[in-house]
Amino acid sequence: MTTSANASYQNSRHSKNQNISLKKEILSFELIDDVGFADLSKYHKIEGGSTPFDFLHNAKTGIVYIARIDKVIEKYGKWYVASLNNFLKQTNYKTVELLKSYGLYSVGILDEKLTKNLIGRISFRQLAVLAGLGTIGKNTCLLNPKHGANVLIGVVLTTAYLQHNTPLKLPVCSNCDICLKSCPVGAIAQNAFDRYKCKNRRKILGKSCGTPCIKHCNEATRKT
Repeated sequence: MTTSANASYQNSRHSKNQNISLKKEILSFELIDDVGFADLSKYHKIEGGSTPFDFLHNAKTGIVYIARIDKVIEKYGKWYVASLNNFLKQTNYKTVELLKSYGLYSVGILDEKLTKNLIGRISFRQLAVLAGLGTIGKNTCLLNPKHGANVLIGVVLTTAYLQHNTPLKLPVCSNCDICLKSCPVGAIAQNAFDRYKCKNRRKILGKSCGTPCIKHCNEATRKT
């Protein structure tokens, strides 16, 4: 083996071992179900949104973790958005501190502001797909092979190159159309999603919709 080939092999081996160690430690954090590593060079900017590089200009890897939404709410309280964000803030902090102990620089992302197109500045779902944690369903949610749509996504960006996961080859969605039929404001269609109806569902209904697109999703109820 040549010197350059040997160096490449050693770097690859080190990256793989580092991934295993990091993943194992992040999985030990409260309520975390899975972790993946996304190749940020493959991220596609969504119209009206930003990219991970707007948050960390020399980022190389997106560390993406998921937790069950129902378990997070059960643990952190029923104030839905605040509960989820409190969990993400705490987990991001622990992840950033963990990477710091490895000598790696990272930034936790909490995308609380929506653009005028009612999308987050970056797509956590796209990053989760790149990290091999699931595929997008008709309800536009990430569908994880184990927990279906019942997942909350967290993201930490790092300047370190970590061995990236491969996106899943087959879709998780079974095309049952339950999300389409159960949406009380008709935001989900066969080949379209009305984010304005979804965003304003409480105003339209005069109450919470109960997120049936998540709760009734076959992939969520069958596997969670």
